[in-house]
Amino acid sequence: MHPIKERALRELQERIDNSPEKIDNWKLYAGSPMYFYCKLCEGTIVVPENWITKNDYCEPCTMIKEFGFLNDDEEIGPIDIGVINKPKELEK
Repeated sequence: MHPIKERALRELQERIDNSPEKIDNWKLYAGSPMYFYCKLCEGTIVVPENWITKNDYCEPCTMIKEFGFLNDDEEIGPIDIGVINKPKELEK
């Protein structure tokens, strides 16, 4: 496996293993940024309160998806290194 792919997947595993504590947006004050979570690693995606669009993936996972590590079902794709523990939402 190419070292860049291996590193990207290893870092993905680290993000999955160290998911941040989730924030309830409804408990925040008006005008506070909104918090969403990456579909793949559950990393935090922060957008302003008046957001119109947001990414479904954090920046590192967006790059992984763009490089073709994920298939259309948002599962770990053609690269199988055998150490990725998918978030509960992705398990079938």
